[in-house]
Amino acid sequence: LGRTETSGVFSQQFVEQDGGFKVLTYFGQTTQWLTAVNIKSSLPGLLPIRLYADIGLTAPDAYANNTQALLYEGGIDLCIVKNMFEIYFPLVLCKDFKTDLKTNSIGYGEQIRFTLNLNLWNPFNFIKNFKTSD
Repeated sequence: LGRTETSGVFSQQFVEQDGGFKVLTYFGQTTQWLTAVNIKSSLPGLLPIRLYADIGLTAPDAYANNTQALLYEGGIDLCIVKNMFEIYFPLVLCKDFKTDLKTNSIGYGEQIRFTLNLNLWNPFNFIKNFKTSD
């Protein structure tokens, strides 16, 4: 749904790639190299809330003024259905991300991103993978 949208709620859907950063920016995407660590941690209790942090180092490129960039972000992951529907609320962003978001006039509401993986809701896969007890 809405993979090519440029505005509205469906434009905030994303696929975790390019280092797994959730922030809406092209900063850090490179054709050379990028290394990243992505961490998610559950909070005590039964709430579907997790903390997330993404930290990465990118190759020098024109967008980063030809210097290596250390990028990071962190926030809250509202995990409605794990790996199927998750909403990410950023709380901490590196200076490069903040500058890029400000330059492109992207407000906080537009920084909230979500993943929606309908392939995992395929009823045929569910039936195929359903195991009965012996």
